[in-house]
Amino acid sequence: MPSVLKWVNIESDVVDGDEVTNNPPPPRGEYQAANSDIFRLKSPVIRMNRVNLGNADIPAFGTYGGDELRSFPINLSRKKRAVLSISYQRAGKLTNIGRGFSDNRLIGPEHRVNMLAVNGFTPGYRNPDEIYVEFAKPSVDQLTGITNIQNWVLDVANRGGTKYLQPFRIWGGGGYARGYDLANYNLQMENTQIPPLGGFREDLFDDGKDAEYYKVTIPIPDTVLNWVNEGARNFRFRLRARCVNNSTPPNPADDEDNFYIDNVKILFPDEVTDVELSNIQLIWPYTMAPASQATRVPIRVKIANNTNIAAPAFSVRIQIKPDGNEFQQIYCRTITIPTLAGNREVLLPFPDANFRTTTPGRYKVTGRIFFPGNDLDTLNDSTFTTFTMTFGPSFSYENNPLNATNDVPKLQFSGVTGKGLNHRGAASGAAGSGWQSPLVGPSSQYTSGATWGTFPAGLSANDMYGSDAGNASGQIAMRFTLYSQDTVAGYQAFWAELNQDVLNISSW
Repeated sequence: MPSVLKWVNIESDVVDGDEVTNNPPPPRGEYQAANSDIFRLKSPVIRMNRVNLGNADIPAFGTYGGDELRSFPINLSRKKRAVLSISYQRAGKLTNIGRGFSDNRLIGPEHRVNMLAVNGFTPGYRNPDEIYVEFAKPSVDQLTGITNIQNWVLDVANRGGTKYLQPFRIWGGGGYARGYDLANYNLQMENTQIPPLGGFREDLFDDGKDAEYYKVTIPIPDTVLNWVNEGARNFRFRLRARCVNNSTPPNPADDEDNFYIDNVKILFPDEVTDVELSNIQLIWPYTMAPASQATRVPIRVKIANNTNIAAPAFSVRIQIKPDGNEFQQIYCRTITIPTLAGNREVLLPFPDANFRTTTPGRYKVTGRIFFPGNDLDTLNDSTFTTFTMTFGPSFSYENNPLNATNDVPKLQFSGVTGKGLNHRGAASGAAGSGWQSPLVGPSSQYTSGATWGTFPAGLSANDMYGSDAGNASGQIAMRFTLYSQDTVAGYQAFWAELNQDVLNISSW
């Protein structure tokens, strides 16, 4: 479980970050539990979700709830411009993200969804599974309101009622909500998306299935630091999972709605800043590709300044070696960063890597920051990632590119053995499912009066998977990127067993 010297823990646990998440943040390596000589985890991270340690639901059906972490009292007296920094990842490492990976079970925390007044829908929204970051109201006498806290609402601007917005809310998808403005950290935002005070930051492209950890910086307003009778001497905050079981039989079961948390820190200005090497990314999504394309593999490094103080010049070095072989180096580059502003996170491009001159296999990519005189925390100055390079005749996204499969004929997709995709579904794909959520009303999953997918006839199999017979034209697109000039020889198309026709296909 999380450290009992730092947290009051309610049902959250610590797991192996290398095993269950993607690219955990530094510090990396194997760590021993404080209360055991034999229990060890690699890159440990905190897991928060909807269930208790016995894997039973915490909230009653139709209500929100989950794990909770409460900080011990922290002395912020005279720590002006302090910030709370948190790294998080949603859903964790997924073994398969192919078509239908979430059809039989709802994977990861659910998204916030806006429902527009089109096609018969009643306008409204669906609340997401989320993590609340909340500040306790400081004590006014250094005695009460420090332990057994009942008031976790710090409404210094008296927004009140439904307008109050927590300091930060990590949504299961679709964006996030910020309670204090980053530029003007004393400006309290409101629980809405309407500018100028709306704190919702909606993102239509945020699918909630994270391939990396994201860092958030939450300013602590001066009102806390200037609290009467030095209330800032006992500042406390908490992280609280607010999730709901999004399933009713016979619909697919919901999973635990996992959020993974790491590197929770309170930082404040000092003479020295703290720069973190958050992760390393190789822009190579393929499980197989022609060797001729492996000459220019892009590399990106994410670097964060965790304090308000601008960082002076420092260097970043990236090395690539075969995994398990520390003596053979195929790549080594160093870049000097002249400065990095406070509370900034940047994605730094490195020179491309050439894998064509080496052999296919698994590689380890390591990075390190060299900061003159060291920064505040040297443990987050290095990290690594692993990477597999496989050469073949074509680009592939398949888990097993040498034995590609067509998922559509499976019965859970169409109910017709041997059936493949065609183009009818694209023309009718805006129709609803005919399912009505029972979780409707104030403080529930759906806003009052909102209907989701209540079209009279719902979707037919023809709408979803195409007609069993007939003629339909259309387009299927698949993206791939040529990193160097090459010749495209053609493509491969795999037909389902029911197809008996000789089809004319054009490509461009």
